[in-house]
Amino acid sequence: MKTLKIMFFAAMTALLFAACEKEEEPQTTVDEAAANTLVINDKTYHLNSHYRISLSGRTYADGETTELGDDGIALFLVRADVEEGSANCTVDLTQSSSTVEYAFGVRGLSFYFSQDDHSDTDVYGSIGEENYESSIFTSGTMTATKTSDLFTYKVTGTLKSGDKVSFHLSVPASEWEHLDW
Repeated sequence: MKTLKIMFFAAMTALLFAACEKEEEPQTTVDEAAANTLVINDKTYHLNSHYRISLSGRTYADGETTELGDDGIALFLVRADVEEGSANCTVDLTQSSSTVEYAFGVRGLSFYFSQDDHSDTDVYGSIGEENYESSIFTSGTMTATKTSDLFTYKVTGTLKSGDKVSFHLSVPASEWEHLDW
């Protein structure tokens, strides 16, 4: 009987210490999306990505999800203006850049965000209906890369709303579109 009581108290002590252990901190980093995907709060959508070059040399990247709503329309659209000087660089999305200009946005039926940074303005953006006179990100980066073979545009970060977002547009040179304007 004495052995049974000792085992009971030992088990109760172990449970008490286990209950007092510090809970594991939630993950605060955002995983970078794989090529041609959009990730919102750990849910992945697949993208048909495009890279377009106008006659004036201005370039655009965009994509639409292959996942469709009940109306047959893509659940999300991704759009990026690829400004001259933004290729082959990485930008901290939490602050205004004095050297790189960019603009991008993601639009869905019930989820929308965009950020813009140009030399004539400070960084600004919106999350849903809320507009910001500063960055919409608490952490994040934008990377644009262009080689003779491939164009990529990646955004990964955490919005001020707490949403974790990442998208990765990737288009091989054989699929680049040359616009007539």
